[in-house]
Amino acid sequence: MGESPSDCKDGGCSPHRPVQNVSWWNAIEFLNRLSMRDSLAPCYSGEGDDIEWIQGCNGYRLPTEAEWEHACRAGSQTAYSFGDDDSIFGDDDSILGSYAWYKEAGSTAHPVGGKEPNDWGLYDMHGNVWEWVWDWYGPYAVRPSGQAETDPLGAAKSKSRALRGGSVGDWSKYLRCGLRFRSEPGDRDRDWGFRAARSLPRQP
Repeated sequence: MGESPSDCKDGGCSPHRPVQNVSWWNAIEFLNRLSMRDSLAPCYSGEGDDIEWIQGCNGYRLPTEAEWEHACRAGSQTAYSFGDDDSIFGDDDSILGSYAWYKEAGSTAHPVGGKEPNDWGLYDMHGNVWEWVWDWYGPYAVRPSGQAETDPLGAAKSKSRALRGGSVGDWSKYLRCGLRFRSEPGDRDRDWGFRAARSLPRQP
């Protein structure tokens, strides 16, 4: 990218530490460049608020909000991927502390993999840095009671994009699987990053 937006630079950080201070637009540009570097089809075209997702691309992209939550839950239906209670052992030795960097861990992002993964082997789905996702932020679509929806996208175009997961700067309640946050796509924060995803070829 030519430069790092992270507040940890000049070789002073672990290469496994998530880059933060990243806007949604920064993430989109990075993912397209990474796709081209690896000879994959970029997933995004356009610019500004008119960026479009090129369906059928095989390159890197942001997960949708639904994909992100599915990955975070790892088959669970509880507040966190490991259960509902983040403090069974008391505030100083919570279960959440085994899985996530959050308020009690200081204010700096930590190298990925320093805590326990969820049941699908994914690290830092709770805490460390908030993660941008593809969707515009808005109310979920209303559907008839009992009707399931497969791979839903979020709201129609709005002012904000969604972030998920909570960060090292947040209390435990903000790290729940279903908790949503939002900001305008050009905004940056020292607790915001992103996670790359790719689509698997559809099976016959």
